[in-house]
Amino acid sequence: PLTVHSRPNPNDGAFTLGFPAQSSVGELEVRDLMGRLVWREHIPMLREEYQVQLFGAAAGIYQCSLRWGARFAAVRVVVE
Repeated sequence: PLTVHSRPNPNDGAFTLGFPAQSSVGELEVRDLMGRLVWREHIPMLREEYQVQLFGAAAGIYQCSLRWGARFAAVRVVVE
């Protein structure tokens, strides 16, 4: 399985996701704890980090899911 990490965590809505580089374009989805999609974006191939800016997002816990074809990773982030 792929491993992904977030820093800083907790954060103010701006954070960096780190993960192993992949040879295909990926997709990032960020959902709140109710499962509502709050952000979706493509991740360029061969990247090992990706900056996310959820400015204006309500304080709480969010699930970041990354997918490259059948490969999948997820991490929770706390927005204060």
